[in-house]
Amino acid sequence: MTAGTARRKGRVNHSTARGTQILWELSEPVTLEDGTDTRFVVTSAVQLPFGLPAETLVFAADSDGAITSFTDLEGSFRGGLDHERAIRGLGFEVES
Repeated sequence: MTAGTARRKGRVNHSTARGTQILWELSEPVTLEDGTDTRFVVTSAVQLPFGLPAETLVFAADSDGAITSFTDLEGSFRGGLDHERAIRGLGFEVES
């Protein structure tokens, strides 16, 4: 069962990040480990060096795309570069 929908807000460019980052707005908030809620997340898809597998991680963010917690959320996975798969793993359907 999904929690709702996720709308792609656009790419974000973090000065220290490699790969591709996308900001998403969620129709329903997700609760973080510290008990706070967020309706914004960033997915970060990175091909790691030295033959390590690629990874796509989900992080809590603010409405401007600044990551507010570097604890990766549900939906994060290793072995591929797929922003939409990560959002579905978080429990949201991607708006078309």
